[in-house]
Amino acid sequence: MSNELQRLVGRNIFVMTCEGRVLIGKLRGVDTVMNLTMSDLRERLFRGSGLPPAEGAGETFMAEPAAEGEGVEEISLGTMVVRGDNVAVVGEIDEDIESQIDWSSVAALPLPPIKH
Repeated sequence: MSNELQRLVGRNIFVMTCEGRVLIGKLRGVDTVMNLTMSDLRERLFRGSGLPPAEGAGETFMAEPAAEGEGVEEISLGTMVVRGDNVAVVGEIDEDIESQIDWSSVAALPLPPIKH
């Protein structure tokens, strides 16, 4: 897996952790146990307490625009290492699509932690 991640070094990626955190930043390095060194790191905090939980697998819920005080907040974390045993999903960010999204108007429930 780390060989596949090597091609993403120097690019912006997103990481979903086993704790349900969503991290966005530039991948600077990866080792054999998938520890990720990232810079310009930001955490996206999803808030949407007024949204009902989705019922049933595969059901899509279309929400109204985020209410005041909701939406997605980004917190700058700087440079850090994300431990490989805490990484659930890694993906490359499409900068063209990313620049078109107004995250402050997105309402979404936070991701729950992964249960083993």
